[in-house]
Amino acid sequence: MIILIDGYNLLKKIYGIHVSESNIHAFVNVLGSYIKKRNHKIIVMLDGGLTSFIDKEKQKGIDLWYSGHKRSADEIIIEYVIKNAQKDILVVTEDREILQKIQMYKKNTIDPLAFYARVQEVCYATEKSSASDVSIKKTADEENPDLDEVMLQAAHMKASCKEEHDSKEAQIKQNKLSKKEKLRKKSLDKL
Repeated sequence: MIILIDGYNLLKKIYGIHVSESNIHAFVNVLGSYIKKRNHKIIVMLDGGLTSFIDKEKQKGIDLWYSGHKRSADEIIIEYVIKNAQKDILVVTEDREILQKIQMYKKNTIDPLAFYARVQEVCYATEKSSASDVSIKKTADEENPDLDEVMLQAAHMKASCKEEHDSKEAQIKQNKLSKKEKLRKKSLDKL
């Protein structure tokens, strides 16, 4: 999948109105960690640059495209989607003009903050311990073998939890999704 990011649309949501070069590099570093865990091509489109035309560079495996002085990143994003209509592209933007113009190409889009949250989740996820790693600590000086046995059994039991219930509900909802919504969900699940 190609993830096409409206750079300043996302960066301004993360860092505020004034985005510095160090903010861009920090963001690229996070994306670099992300693509090590997910096999996606990421293109970050940014306005401006040092030349009048598109300037492309690669950092940490991420393609950075500067639009140049003659065009906007928005125009280049729209043009890229049109030229690559047959490819699996996810567009990361909240820009109404972009969303409106790429709508007919049926490309999936995602809100910038939702995308960034997913990137952070993938990059900074911690391993959950399994039930076999459970250690039981005694709180009293006295030993109670019956209580210890019950606690050990409870530690290895699989309890019915909210996550399982939510997962079943999500499966039921997914079966009720339209074909378009199922395709969008499938694309977003790849993130």
